[in-house]
Amino acid sequence: MKPRNADITVIEFDGSRELFRMEELQNRLFGAFVAVGRGDCASLAEDIALATERALRDCDRPNLTFGRGELDAAIVRLLENAGYPQAAQVYMRRGVSSVLTIDTKAKAEIALLLRKHLSCSDIRFNHIVDAVVQAMQKAEIPAATPTLLLELGRHFEREYREAPLQLPLPQIPAFDRESLLPLLSPEAAHFVESGILRVAGIHTLFPSLRFYCLLNDFAAEKKYQPPMTELEVVPDLRKIGRLIDEMRIVIDRALDLPEPLPCLLTLPDLPEFIEQYFEQDRAGIAPVAGELADVIASEIGCTLYKLSY
Repeated sequence: MKPRNADITVIEFDGSRELFRMEELQNRLFGAFVAVGRGDCASLAEDIALATERALRDCDRPNLTFGRGELDAAIVRLLENAGYPQAAQVYMRRGVSSVLTIDTKAKAEIALLLRKHLSCSDIRFNHIVDAVVQAMQKAEIPAATPTLLLELGRHFEREYREAPLQLPLPQIPAFDRESLLPLLSPEAAHFVESGILRVAGIHTLFPSLRFYCLLNDFAAEKKYQPPMTELEVVPDLRKIGRLIDEMRIVIDRALDLPEPLPCLLTLPDLPEFIEQYFEQDRAGIAPVAGELADVIASEIGCTLYKLSY
């Protein structure tokens, strides 16, 4: 005798094997009922799913393995016999089974089927749908299974390949630390020279301003003594933000680009700074880190592309 909790295996159309999940079947059935305006059939969907699971377990097959096609066909017959033929059609369309057939002149239905399985631009997709419809008409096939239509769609997807996406490298003028220092205020220049504030060279693959601030070095210069409080530190962090913004403005003006470069700010030692000077354990660092990082970012006159720590 088979155990009541034995696994039921479903062989999909592509040959893969999946475990039968009663809850997944229930959701699919309920979706079919909702699609035809019968949202009141939630309990019926559950009943059908439970009945299906029981019937599969009571089957005389020793290994409880079933094909997706035969399983879906049985459920469709059950829905039709129960008086829900429209729900049966929706169920099969969403499952891409080989039992239901689609009128090959129904271009909208074919497009709806293919859209769920193909990923491409709208222009290419429309070409694929037209090609599938024309192929069916040329072969004089009045109705075809979703599986056949999908295979044709994938064939034409390979045939109608789009030109590869081109990502040209932008032309950005060079800009280095030596060019930056003479343009800064004495205070900002001091923090750059001391290494507390840094800006990386502009990368050609993703042109951007990448700023770094070493808060432990800043704390050492300010001679912080733990434990510190947020009220004591926030004014200094606002100043850091204003100095970074000064660097951003100076570089943008010097480069004179049509659009400002995106800005990224990294605070690599912020967790250690909080742990040391706020005497905060690791579990409580995250919320404090977010608040302090936001204080610095709030003084920068642009929306940061990325803020990390």
